[in-house]
Amino acid sequence: MTPSRRTHGIFSIILFFIAVGMADGVVFSRNAVAGWVYLGVIVAGTLGVVYSFCAKCCCKHRCSHMVLGMLARLLPKRKVGKYTGRDVTGMAASFLSIVLFPQVWLWSAPILAIAFWILAVVIVFEIARKVCPTCQNTLCPFHPRAKVAL
Repeated sequence: MTPSRRTHGIFSIILFFIAVGMADGVVFSRNAVAGWVYLGVIVAGTLGVVYSFCAKCCCKHRCSHMVLGMLARLLPKRKVGKYTGRDVTGMAASFLSIVLFPQVWLWSAPILAIAFWILAVVIVFEIARKVCPTCQNTLCPFHPRAKVAL
């Protein structure tokens, strides 16, 4: 794995934790119960993404995101292979739950909502432009050279 790929992978994870930490701080400041619920959504959603995609990845032992690869190795084993519509649905539902849940509270502080979305765009850009192109998992439908039909 190239140092650049690992750097971008770790950077995107750090930005993710900054974004959801900031969002959860806003939610907690408005409603403590919702803050705890969102913390659960972050944990469950992250595990959902990792189980849906990372646990099935052939690169989980040399994952550029490091933390996600470690989590994938701790979760129930999944056979490496083509990703299915269920895998994509599980990943999308998990990811969307993390992103969409805090929006009502975030937009009560528009500067923080805008910061959250800027971080989200940067994270997606980092992964799509700097991490995925150097990944070996061509079975992943998000890989630039993937030849996968769901």
